Amino acid sequence: MKTYFLRKNTDSKDLILFFAGFGAHYSHFLHLDSKQNVLICYDYRDFLLDLDFSEYENITLIAFSMGVCIASIILESFFAQRKAILANTNKQFTQQNHNRATTHIKNANEYQDMKTNIQMQNISLKIPDSLKIQQRIAINGTNFGIHQIFGIHPTIFKRTMQSFSLTDFKISLFMESLDKTHEFIFETNSALKDELSNLFLFIFNQDSPTWQISKKENEINIASSNSLPIRNQEKDSQNIKNPAHTFLWNKALISKQDKIFPPNACLNFFQSMNTYNKMTYQCMQEIHECSSQTQQKQAKDCEIILLDCPHFPFFAFKTWEEICQM
Repeated sequence: MKTYFLRKNTDSKDLILFFAGFGAHYSHFLHLDSKQNVLICYDYRDFLLDLDFSEYENITLIAFSMGVCIASIILESFFAQRKAILANTNKQFTQQNHNRATTHIKNANEYQDMKTNIQMQNISLKIPDSLKIQQRIAINGTNFGIHQIFGIHPTIFKRTMQSFSLTDFKISLFMESLDKTHEFIFETNSALKDELSNLFLFIFNQDSPTWQISKKENEINIASSNSLPIRNQEKDSQNIKNPAHTFLWNKALISKQDKIFPPNACLNFFQSMNTYNKMTYQCMQEIHECSSQTQQKQAKDCEIILLDCPHFPFFAFKTWEEICQM
């Protein structure tokens, strides 16, 4: 994975962290201005990533296309590991105070390092506890990425891996705005095929749940992926179990003219996530009523915003702040 600062403003303590989509290059987003720092993550031929957010106070997370899935996997893993480390650390301190047991934490600096520096295989993130993710914005993608219902259908994705054409991809990606992309940089056909293969393997190695759908429905999904009927969100939401799939987004921008990531897959996913959050909150309320525990606040619904744009909607904006203020 590569990173690049699209905008670097030393006077700002705010960062827009942007996970781009498949085939993206930082040159595709240079037309967008910002008063904040803007860091792009792109090129998913590998998942080597080392980021340090210590100098920032606030983060806005924006993810596009397959980047929505990648961001949800990486950040959900980070927060889960940090929560586990903090729980274990607090347990160790409690044992030390009550039992005078020896702990592995020798000083406050080491304790701070444990809280902020998480290693996940080839991914290292350093995020201070005080740092807040103010907004999470998903654009034309879902936490699943590749999926029969909530993403690009696996059959279509594998077919694209085998017969990928950069020319056809550009036409579907930009549509009428293709003439604005003459200075955009793209990798070779071979390199982009490698990226597709790596994305496929990475996503399907996340132990995602298997979705059982009928052969007839499967054929309908493939044949009309851009015009799927709205599904039963309550039924679908009961199958969302992988923590990365429940990574929450504040806003979902969905392009109605998208020819790459089925817009109704996005719509179905975020509607089902809103239903899932309501069901989870209701269950937690019942548990709290029985146990007299403090009730938790219900997560706000993800705001769904429809755009009259192709899969690449960024020509509709002049600044990153415009996207954040949608």
